[in-house]
Amino acid sequence: MTSFIPTKYPFGGFQAKIEKAEYFVFGAPLDETGSYRNGYKDAPRAIRKANANIETLNIFNHQDIAELLIYDAGDLNWEKENIKSKINTISKTTNNILRKNMYPIIIGGEHSILAANSKALPPKSTLVVLDAHADLRNEYEGNAYSHACAVKRAIMNNEFEKIIIFGLRAISIEEKKSIEALNTTIFWAKDILKQSISEIRDLGIKIAEESNAIFVSIDLDVFDPSVAPGVGNPEPMGLIPQQVFFFLNELAGKTIGMEISEYIPKYDVSEITSFLAARAIHTIITSHYFLTHSA
Repeated sequence: MTSFIPTKYPFGGFQAKIEKAEYFVFGAPLDETGSYRNGYKDAPRAIRKANANIETLNIFNHQDIAELLIYDAGDLNWEKENIKSKINTISKTTNNILRKNMYPIIIGGEHSILAANSKALPPKSTLVVLDAHADLRNEYEGNAYSHACAVKRAIMNNEFEKIIIFGLRAISIEEKKSIEALNTTIFWAKDILKQSISEIRDLGIKIAEESNAIFVSIDLDVFDPSVAPGVGNPEPMGLIPQQVFFFLNELAGKTIGMEISEYIPKYDVSEITSFLAARAIHTIITSHYFLTHSA
């Protein structure tokens, strides 16, 4: 049976009863395969704390998060489990949330949580990954569950209708070949940086219109290190918040769940990455609620 460690800072600050909740939050503090830095296990608490200290209104549509029925279970309790067991626990938890017609919000942890969540998603959905890296290696340092393999594992675990990577700017030769073979659509950071906000919004609208169900996976290194220093593998030439948030806001109505990953609080500067992460979650779920509950 899945057990959780309760949180002092339930996301949104307004804990609904589980039987009435539409949105289900849980922390997946996976911290096993960091290739440069470690400390992902501390991310869920820091992101929740940041969220407790931001305003509750969504600036795009003035939706108040207080109107959402959110249940935050806390963090998965799994000290004695190995990585394969932890991946299975995440997957079962997300699957159970979806079967109960709730919207899962998973706060990582390293990006390997995508390998877990992809198993739980309905087939023929669209996977939208925001990431500086392709994460398409078959294995890294002998580990097929490495965060460097997250997207590859997701593709192997599910028959997605579309796989989109937004903000890519760091890739290996092996991964370049995988992109060509796996029919993955890439929106390179170098091209996004030249686009206007209107063009980025139009791209989000187009993806939403062409998709029945979208799962969003945010690796926080999609942002430039100047605005998100607290990540596992910072990569220059990244995106700024305006580009990411306008894009996410247009996708939100078609999303069925989301995850956020790769935040390490001890490398953060003035906790700015945690507030960015909290606002990203806040933006998606309030926009989802607004777009799906408006008359």
